[in-house]
Amino acid sequence: MSQMPVPVVLGGVPIDPHCGPVRWREEPFGGFEEVRMMDGTAIVQEHWRRYRITASGSGTYEPVLTLDFSQPVELWGIKPRGLTGTGLLYQLPPATQRRPDVAPWALARIGWNWIEVAMVLAGDLATVTPAPGADVYRVCWLPRFTVVMPNGVPSELDDATGRYDWSFEARER
Repeated sequence: MSQMPVPVVLGGVPIDPHCGPVRWREEPFGGFEEVRMMDGTAIVQEHWRRYRITASGSGTYEPVLTLDFSQPVELWGIKPRGLTGTGLLYQLPPATQRRPDVAPWALARIGWNWIEVAMVLAGDLATVTPAPGADVYRVCWLPRFTVVMPNGVPSELDDATGRYDWSFEARER
């Protein structure tokens, strides 16, 4: 993967770098509950699981997005997801759940160092090229979500510094 920062894309519009570095968080929510048996043993009951994404930044501009936030929007993430193992074949999520502008990439661990290695993607199946001395491999991608965010992207101006603080919360549809 390139070392250039990848922008958050919301509804097809990249958030400008002048809006500041982005702080990104994903956490699961809803559809699952931890219950306790009579003897105290924990059991997780899960019917569904989605992600809540929060992002924030502070910069010389605010993200000005003329999107209809009463409708679901597409959100392209910046936090890599990955599969790790000792094998060379990895089933990735469908392409509709991965950013189309950043190709998946593979890493190999040699000792305690990670190096980028070649891989071939056939549909959603990644085949990693073996690296001499590697004991663990990791295939990574950037996620793509369909989200609801009725509050849009609120921001505030600090007149003393001339900087805009902004944030949003999006919930996977």
